[in-house]
Parts: sequence; C-alpha cells; structure tokens
Amino acid sequence: MDINESLKPILYNKKTYANWENDRNIASANLRTSQSIKTNNDYRKFLTNQSDILILKNQLAACDATGVCPAKYTNGESSVNKYSYQSVYDNNKPYGYQDSNLKQQYIEKQKNHLL
Repeated sequence: MDINESLKPILYNKKTYANWENDRNIASANLRTSQSIKTNNDYRKFLTNQSDILILKNQLAACDATGVCPAKYTNGESSVNKYSYQSVYDNNKPYGYQDSNLKQQYIEKQKNHLL
C-alpha cells in the first residue's frame, strides 16, 4: 500500500478538490447580492467607483498581516520619532541606539572612504 494512497490528489483530471464554500467565495457572493452585481460590467463599475476605498482596505489588511505600517503624519509631523544622521561623522546616539562591532567597522570604513 502506498503511503499517500489515502490522500486525495489536489488536482485530478483538471478538477480540483478545493472546497467551494470557503471564506472568499462566501464574501464574494455576499458582495454580489448586497451591491446587486449581476454581470462583469456591473462588477467593473463597482471596482472603478470604489477603488480608493478598496485600496485603503487592502493596504490596512496588509499592514495588519505583516506589521509593516507606514508612519502616520499629522500637521506635517511623523508619529514615528526617527533621528536622521547628518553624516558618518555625526556621533549622536539617540534613544534606542544599539552599537555593535560590525556597525563600528562599517562606520569607520565609510569615514576612511570619505577622507
């Protein structure tokens, strides 16, 4: 008996065994009924008219999923306090600065390169 005999193939005779009642299909069906989408043209119009909102929702979902979120700006100021070094000769060590041998070697190499 083959070890994989009890497992169904994912693809057999060009037919998949994926469940058609997954979350995406249910959400798609709910969208079509709530927005009265009956044709591809209706769907295209919906996407075109709602593009800004959809883009924002997708960006926020990606931000939540990955944790890589852009800084939020209010009145031209960033909510993330980052220190911008003026040059490799800037010896300031702001809050959160971490030092390492590798970093020091790199900085020394850059300083020697600029001389």
